[in-house]
Order: sequence, then C-alpha cells, then structure tokens
Amino acid sequence: MTSGPPDLSIASFGDVLDQGYDVVVLESSANQDYLRFASSGSDMQKVYADRIDGNSDAFVGSNEEGKQKILGMTKALYFGSVLSILGDDRYLALQITDGVEGSVAWALQKNSELTACLNYHLSQLDESGILFKMRRRWTWRASEEFGIAEAEPLDYENIMFPFCVLVISAAVALILAIAERIKRSCLDRNYKAT
Repeated sequence: MTSGPPDLSIASFGDVLDQGYDVVVLESSANQDYLRFASSGSDMQKVYADRIDGNSDAFVGSNEEGKQKILGMTKALYFGSVLSILGDDRYLALQITDGVEGSVAWALQKNSELTACLNYHLSQLDESGILFKMRRRWTWRASEEFGIAEAEPLDYENIMFPFCVLVISAAVALILAIAERIKRSCLDRNYKAT
C-alpha cells in the first residue's frame, strides 16, 4: 500500500515561515526572483531572506533535481512551476494565495480565424482603460506612471549648455572665415606681385 503526502495546511508564504518548512528553488530562475524581489516586508520576501538567501542547500540546478531533493527532506517545499508532479502520488501541489506575477501570452496559428476576435477584445480592453488599470494595480511598478512624461519648462539651466555650444561654434566659424579671407588676400597679393 502506497501512501501519498500528508494534507498540509499551507495557504500562504506566511504559513511556510510559521511551520518551519525548508524551501527549495531552481537557481537563477524567475521563481527565485519572485521571492528575492518581492515587496519589502512581505511573506515572500521573508521566506527568501530566512530560508533561501545564503543557503546553498536551497538551490537546485533542474526541476528533476528539485523533485528528488525534496523527497529526501523531512519538511521541504519546492517553489516552482513543475507540471510533471501532477498525478504523482509522492507530491502534493499547493495553491498559494500570495500574489505571484507572471506573464501571459496567447499563441495562435498563422491566419487563424481567432486572431480578429482576440485582437478585437484586446482593443476593447485597451480603449476602455481596463488594461491601464490592470497594469497600475497588478504590476510591481504600480507606483510608476505609464505613458509620456510631462514636458520640462525651458529655463536658464536647460538651455545654457546648448546656447554655449552654439556661441562657441559660431565664434570658431567666424575665426576660420576671417583666416580664410586673410589667406586669400595674401595669395592674391603674391599672385599680383609675380
């Protein structure tokens, strides 16, 4: 008789900290960055600082290595996107309620009949401002403004350097013009003298 993993009461990264689980993550991956660059003071950032940062045992080189590693540990969780665990009784996929950013893309066949439909609905979201609101709310740069930056007023500090370059260039051009005029008049005098 085989037994599966125990039922765990883990719903957030705070539960991971509270229950003393070790966390294993794929090294140099987006999943590691999700934890490392999480907002300051969040449970995700605390998990990285307490369980992963500076702990070489927390990193693995591949998803397969991570799956094997957590089987040999007593209280360990693997944070990653490993769909190959689905259907394997040795693993339990947890649904964590903490927000994890991810990109989404739709791939369609070339000349697909769905392209026009998808483009129409995306343009409707864009025109209604919903995409803008989603970017503002769900990106990690929510405090940043999207769009074109406001124009800066022209004042002394903004135009002094270009003005100086213009004046110096005009002065050099004038000096060169005078030098050419003098050279030409000298050559004309020497030509008339001979």
